[in-house]
Amino acid sequence: MRTFLEELASEVLTHYPDQLDGLTLVFPNRRAGLFFQQYLAGQLNQPVWSPQVLTLEEFIGSLSPLKKADGLLLVFELFEIYKSLAPTDESFDKFFFWGEMLLQDFDAVDQHLVDARLLFTNIVQLNALDGGLDFLSEEQITVVQEFWQHFGTANSRQKQEFIAIWEILPQVYARYRQRLQELGIGYQGLQFRQVAEACRTLQLEHPYRHVVFAGFNALTPAEESVLSHFIKNEGARMYWDTDAYYLQDLWQEAGHFLRRHARSKILGPTFPPSPPAHLKGSNKYIEFIGVPLEVGQAKAMGEKLLHCLQEQQGLKLERTAIVLPDEHMLFPVLHSIPEQYTDSRGSVHPIDTVNVTMGYPLRSTPLFSLIELMVELQGSARGAGAKAQFHFRTVLALLRHPYIYYVQTELARENIHAIEAKNRVYLSASELKGESPLYTTLFRRIEGIQPLFDYLLQVLELINESINEENYEQPTLEQEYIYQFFTHLKRLRELVQQQRLQLQMPVFLKLLRQIVQEQRLPFTGEPLSGLQIMGVLETRLLDFENLFILSMNEGTFPPAPSHGSFIPYNLRRGWGLPTFDQQDALYAYYFYRMLQRAKNVHIFYNTSSAYGLNGERSRLLYQLLYESGLPVRQQVLTHPLQLARALPLEIPKSQGVWEVLQQHLSLQGDPPARRFTPSALNTYLDCRLRFYFRYVAGIQEPDEVQEEVDPAVFGNLVHRAMELLYLEHIRDSKGGVPVLEPEDLRQLHRGLPAVVDRAFAEHYGVKEVSFEGRNHIVRSIVEKLGSAILRCDEEYAPFEIIALESESHFSRGERAENRYRMEVPIRIGGQAYRVGLKGIIDRIDRKEGKVRILDYKTGQDEKRFESLASLFERDNLRRNKAAMQTLLYSLLYLSAHPQEEARVIPGLYNSRELFSPGFDVRLEIKGERGYQPVQDVRDYADDYLAQLRSLLEELFDPAIPFTQTENLRKCEYCAYRGMCHR
Repeated sequence: MRTFLEELASEVLTHYPDQLDGLTLVFPNRRAGLFFQQYLAGQLNQPVWSPQVLTLEEFIGSLSPLKKADGLLLVFELFEIYKSLAPTDESFDKFFFWGEMLLQDFDAVDQHLVDARLLFTNIVQLNALDGGLDFLSEEQITVVQEFWQHFGTANSRQKQEFIAIWEILPQVYARYRQRLQELGIGYQGLQFRQVAEACRTLQLEHPYRHVVFAGFNALTPAEESVLSHFIKNEGARMYWDTDAYYLQDLWQEAGHFLRRHARSKILGPTFPPSPPAHLKGSNKYIEFIGVPLEVGQAKAMGEKLLHCLQEQQGLKLERTAIVLPDEHMLFPVLHSIPEQYTDSRGSVHPIDTVNVTMGYPLRSTPLFSLIELMVELQGSARGAGAKAQFHFRTVLALLRHPYIYYVQTELARENIHAIEAKNRVYLSASELKGESPLYTTLFRRIEGIQPLFDYLLQVLELINESINEENYEQPTLEQEYIYQFFTHLKRLRELVQQQRLQLQMPVFLKLLRQIVQEQRLPFTGEPLSGLQIMGVLETRLLDFENLFILSMNEGTFPPAPSHGSFIPYNLRRGWGLPTFDQQDALYAYYFYRMLQRAKNVHIFYNTSSAYGLNGERSRLLYQLLYESGLPVRQQVLTHPLQLARALPLEIPKSQGVWEVLQQHLSLQGDPPARRFTPSALNTYLDCRLRFYFRYVAGIQEPDEVQEEVDPAVFGNLVHRAMELLYLEHIRDSKGGVPVLEPEDLRQLHRGLPAVVDRAFAEHYGVKEVSFEGRNHIVRSIVEKLGSAILRCDEEYAPFEIIALESESHFSRGERAENRYRMEVPIRIGGQAYRVGLKGIIDRIDRKEGKVRILDYKTGQDEKRFESLASLFERDNLRRNKAAMQTLLYSLLYLSAHPQEEARVIPGLYNSRELFSPGFDVRLEIKGERGYQPVQDVRDYADDYLAQLRSLLEELFDPAIPFTQTENLRKCEYCAYRGMCHR
């Protein structure tokens, strides 16, 4: 295959054999110039001075008296002009987005040599058009008139605002252009317009002796004017990279611009009399491969590349290109390229040279997410100086970010665990463990714009110092990210200082996000060797024998139309400004031009519409399939994934499991090492497998910071608030009998709000809670439940408190779980054992020969139950777990106090019935005469223990494995549902 640039090198040597040192070649992109110089050198047989190679932007920029300015500076200057003409207090961050869009419109206006004064005129009287638009065609004038007729003079607020801005745009444009000329700077369109106007008046001065333009397609009027001037007046030559297939077919959009240029009086004669027919004039292997999702395409491409390298003799990597219309595919593709291949002769060849020349968006790098988190950290902080506090979500996200986490991994883990275990919602910098310069620099409150720049730059410097080959696979790439961000941040700081912008922190943070999102990381390498990876625009003028094109989906190639313009579509069309129709024609040309000299073309597209992706293949593929007449092979790769039926999961009681269970047994009179709680037995009745995960395997739910209270935490808050409240009375009794009189309870009622706040403060690990969102409601409900309990206690008073949360005021210092415990005798395989049980009782009180064992319940629990047997029926959907638990608490109390003579009464303060008139805490069991209160647990102890013994013997039976529950409703909120595929 002879490439276009090889043919061009031959033409140049033919026409300028002794004048290469005075020759300037102008290409659409810089990459084409590098390849041209390589081909030119290959055809030379003696040393010569190389011709000058420029891009069109560089060529016209060198002819303009204006220097191209930084985009951010241009928007700053536009903002100043706009403020002087528009009666608005709009801040710069709000202007920035549409200011960039307006700047793009101005650029298009100048590139297409449109009279801005006429374009931005609010045409109410259509007759005003008659004299000023003679240079437009009748069709264009009709489109413009129809727009203003349709737009009319309606009084809607949006239309009036549009007209108000539209009317000042001629002045904005004129003053802005004048201001830029005073500064000696400009945007590309302004540069091109000035040079085009100088060409039109024949006043252009330039240093070029011989000029060759090569490979252009869609020239704007300004560009066409400049090129025509050099061709007509300076003897410049023009070479077109085209093909008869799309140039001569009037219906083929790829040739739209070329056919227009061919009709030009000056450019037309530069076209070849007979355009080459490469696309259909040679044998090509073309295949379409549909693959689900983006990573699937990358993997399929890697497999196809490896296959081609192994099967095709003489395949050269230098003549092979991977084209990525979607820039986000770069890293999946890089990771999918094989490291080596074995050719058909058995020789092994490494693929150690891969050249990437394309832009990669900084917003897709991990460093952008870090900058986002740092910005969010400052934006969500509250307080100032040493009292500043940061929200846990942002702090945890930063600690887990790889750039922070891998600096001091163990320290990061310790801090994450401490935050989650202590449920810290807002943290101060001093609460983070360890001496770390990075933490000290990162977790501090910044006030003011300039200090914020220093803050971001200092953190980036510290991260850059920590990057090495031990903790990063590609340290050079990571440091390149940092370098690019560092450069952009310093540039932004300089502009803010120059413009003296007075920005508030929230405004600046929003602006910083917008600016960084638009930046791109330029990958540059040695394009003359190795496998080539490039974007679509980088393929211009380059020809490859082997092409792998990915993401050939509608909306990606060609890309979805951009709507970022202040100028409505009809006006753009009427004034000859570019529209999405022209964009489609542009990308159609890129596509067919890539294919016209290629021999092997492998095109991949996504077939899945999941995750917001477009599963429709590009219209260009349909054109190639049905219009070109070329043989196209098609295949669709699928992943025939079929979810396997979730098999029942059961854990046999192996030797290891039995060793854990055995720790709960008393052997030869020794106390057991571990004990089961009533909650554990309830878990076993609900689901044997859940019991195994939690109490045998010891798989605990991970700690999570809970900013808002969930049902479990809500119950804990009620328990703790009531415990704190009654502890106040016990302490005030100064060692005496803590008897509560009605007046005492009324006094405690007044202290309830304070203890509720204290319970919340303990939960969040702070001294004082600032209630926000739903926690306002939760707090009021906790206080309301506490008030209801106090009212019931006031009616029951006087009574004596024996213990709170099993902490007796008579026996302090002993651990609560060690006080209330018992052993239940069972038989396993004919051998006698005793099972250890324990429990922590919410509250125990005494009155007139009655001891109440009380439990606070904030869920849907009831006091009534059918029978003792029903408490142990795992298939009973109405099994009363609370009653089963409270009865066992009562037996634990009797075990700890065998000499107790008073009646022991189990009871519930359950929120479901607490507010009912005549509420009674006692459990109720169904009898012959309906439900009767449990007056003394001793009356039911034997039957209860018989049921309990049967349950424990089942639990320790080696023949009964731990199995899943059959009731799937119990799995809805189970923490282990993912482990057993429920």
